[in-house]
Amino acid sequence: MKTSRIAGWLLSSTTFALVACSESPPTPTGAAPSATVSASPVASGNPHPTPPPSTTDEARALLDKWVAAQKEGKADAYAALYAPKFEGVLRAGARVHRLDRARWLKQQEAALQKKPEVKVSDVSVIPSLAGATVLFTQTGAVPAEGAEAEAGVKRLSLVRADGKLLIEKEEMLRPAKPKGDQAAPAPTERFAFVVRTPTPMVVLDTNPKEEWTDGPPSLTTRGDVVLTSRMVDATKLPENLASFRGKRFELHGKTGKVCEATVTSFGAVGRVTPAATTVARWDAKGEGAVASLNTMDIARDAWDLSASGGDTGGRLLVAQIFPVQGTCDEALWGRVIPEPAAPEAPKTDAAQKADTAPKTGAAPKPAESTKPGDTKAKESSAKPGPGVPAEARPADDATRDKVLEAFRKLPAYEAIQKEYGTAKAAGDPEHWEEFQGGKPEVFVMELPGGLTLIAANLSAGAACGGFGAALSAIWESKGGKLTLVREPEGETLRPWVADDVDGDGKFEILLEEGVLLTSGTRYDRWNRLAIPALGSGC
Repeated sequence: MKTSRIAGWLLSSTTFALVACSESPPTPTGAAPSATVSASPVASGNPHPTPPPSTTDEARALLDKWVAAQKEGKADAYAALYAPKFEGVLRAGARVHRLDRARWLKQQEAALQKKPEVKVSDVSVIPSLAGATVLFTQTGAVPAEGAEAEAGVKRLSLVRADGKLLIEKEEMLRPAKPKGDQAAPAPTERFAFVVRTPTPMVVLDTNPKEEWTDGPPSLTTRGDVVLTSRMVDATKLPENLASFRGKRFELHGKTGKVCEATVTSFGAVGRVTPAATTVARWDAKGEGAVASLNTMDIARDAWDLSASGGDTGGRLLVAQIFPVQGTCDEALWGRVIPEPAAPEAPKTDAAQKADTAPKTGAAPKPAESTKPGDTKAKESSAKPGPGVPAEARPADDATRDKVLEAFRKLPAYEAIQKEYGTAKAAGDPEHWEEFQGGKPEVFVMELPGGLTLIAANLSAGAACGGFGAALSAIWESKGGKLTLVREPEGETLRPWVADDVDGDGKFEILLEEGVLLTSGTRYDRWNRLAIPALGSGC
């Protein structure tokens, strides 16, 4: 009976109030609060609005023009494809540039002159009410000056303006040869993210199939991040996912284990940060809008947009859980509690006698000494692991100053400082990270054995039409000596806790919906969830 498969999810699908990270550098401070919304029925006679039937063909035609303009080196034809309000995300080493239309086109001039042999493949188009999203694999592009080679998975966010589609945002999502390695996800039994809602949900899969879902999407929250949810028909799930029903998880937070909970049902979640033009269309302010959309139609559009990622995190298969011990509200991650092994069958009398009989020729085992100072005495087997995490806290002034001094000696920092030196005006601060009121953030995580992990974030300026930059790095400190264990990168990393999530004696660093893992002595592998951020920030 279908009700039994989905009823548990139905009871909670309208209670989400998600606070989550965006795939762009997270900026939680001062973010507008999300409002919880309940889906309302469609008014009688009001048909569901849909994207124009020609949207997919138009988007593919624009992509063809975009490729041709680069191959032919036609700067004017290339520029004509970009909307006036545009943001381009360009990566150059440890730097992430966010450029407005004028700066983007200027940056691309040299590349266009070389008439690059751009090729695209694996093209997918996601139509929406305000435009479309195009995902594809790009090769053959000549990088703009200072940028990395343009090869990998790219996304174009398109907006409809004056009756035609234009590019509102362009970003390389996944370079063909990314810096560092994205770690293969650990088996869900050993590690699963928890999405933080009033009712925490355990993430089981980051690429749920449409055919697993049942019924239309519901609009759950509408804020900077728009959250939609759909019921899941458990009978359509693969066995490895369906088998999680009834399993018991232990969930961990900043202070260690916080609860145990049992999986009761499944649901699908869609998450997206829509463009301002999309929100305007929902509110009858965009091109072609006649009336504001009801929540059901907004939910449909937002659900479609949540697939715009080529990311992990736009759509999730989640498990609804029922706490049986403790409180799960502060959970960050979890893992399955192994079922107890079946008891051994009682031994026969003959087997018991064989076990207790003395072995011929065996020397008696000497008793272990427990005298103080005895070198043969057993050492403690306790070692760092789940249950003894190191929560991140702000560094003291002395540590902060020492780390900033080390940060300012790194080549990635010096390159930004040089750029800042050509842009700053009289009265601007000496260091770029203090521009426009920027304040460095330094966090420490004190591990056993006198070892401390230190994460530093520098961020200043608004980018787009002026100076702006962000940089983060991680050090290890022992005996007062700083050792760089994660190279600088152009986004902020705000750690929550260091914990040995897999029991291997090494501490991983957990962030909001992300985890940094070690490879040897360096934190150069990561797993994270990323919400598609589609609009122009310029």
